[in-house]
Amino acid sequence: MSFDLVLWRGSPNEAPNETYARLVDGERIAELVPFSFEEVRKAFSAACRGDLVTRGDVILGRGFELSCPDGALSLFIICDLAFAGNVEAQRALRDAARRLDATVFDPQAAERSNAPPTPVAISLAEWGSAQPWQGTVTGASSLRDVLLSTVPPDSGPSLDQVHALYLHHIGEGIARGHSAHRSKLTNLECRYAWIPAGVMPFDIVVAYASGNMSDGTVVTRPNRLLGIVDGQIGALTCPVNTRSKEDGKHVSTWTAIKLEPIGDGRDRRGVELDLTARVSTAARAALAEAQRGETLALRTWLCVFASIDALGRAAVELPDRPIEVYEAGAAMPLWIQHVYEPGIANTSVQLPDRGGFKVRIEATQDKATPRTDLPLPLGAAG
Repeated sequence: MSFDLVLWRGSPNEAPNETYARLVDGERIAELVPFSFEEVRKAFSAACRGDLVTRGDVILGRGFELSCPDGALSLFIICDLAFAGNVEAQRALRDAARRLDATVFDPQAAERSNAPPTPVAISLAEWGSAQPWQGTVTGASSLRDVLLSTVPPDSGPSLDQVHALYLHHIGEGIARGHSAHRSKLTNLECRYAWIPAGVMPFDIVVAYASGNMSDGTVVTRPNRLLGIVDGQIGALTCPVNTRSKEDGKHVSTWTAIKLEPIGDGRDRRGVELDLTARVSTAARAALAEAQRGETLALRTWLCVFASIDALGRAAVELPDRPIEVYEAGAAMPLWIQHVYEPGIANTSVQLPDRGGFKVRIEATQDKATPRTDLPLPLGAAG
């Protein structure tokens, strides 16, 4: 699930939702002022304090991305779900809009998908023709026992249900008439990685999609992280924004985790589940094993949680940087594949006596060597 914002500048004599509808229909509105890539890049760089990268006419920031070919009349910003309703998370984007003298429009508030309902209760007894990933990793990793599948054509009863729900999922927030909406794409391919329940008390599905617009342009949808709990599939997320910056370093802090129903506000399927206690219990069991000298479960728990923070992308141990186990927690550095480049982060978990957990993932300046052997959606392109 994503949260999207649209920017434009100019003053058409109509309501914003009417301007938005005309834009998604491909109309060039005379009253709008075109953007240039360079001015957009400068505005977002200033608002994000330089914390972004560019690839061609695509701008990638922490938790968001947008493309801006010269002369574009609108900017569609695709954001992580954590941006929804979060003023602090949206602050940099709205600051960039102010620098561009642009209107900020929220499609979620104006238009909802009318996709038909799809099942939520599923069984993972079958996973279509998914095959185990044959890659090798050192020690604990979020990649342990991963199964991969591509749809179409590799499908089966359970995977078909996951696929149908995911297609509904990626259609949210994009108007059906927009050329990038899933219904308009050709050569649509969805890839899934299934991480079976183990150190985490639920299954995790990492999903990724790509396709072509009518002009041949390749469109990719950012990774979606799905959890399967008590027969219900939903989005794995944190109730509050996890991102912050401390002493110039990017830090992600989790003290809670939940399964959120998928669907628009009028047609959500399933119920919201607080998974904090379950995840904490699993961590405490792994810590008890580690204190007896068996650290694999705790190392894997930290890897999987770091992968959750990275929307399912790989998190792998560093063989020369062992885990440190404490009375009420543990810490170790990890290699993590972020959206546009890998990084090394100091990852820790605290398990206080009062219950709950606190996971802290702090980026370092250590050089992280890219890996080209990780398949989508676990690797860089996802």
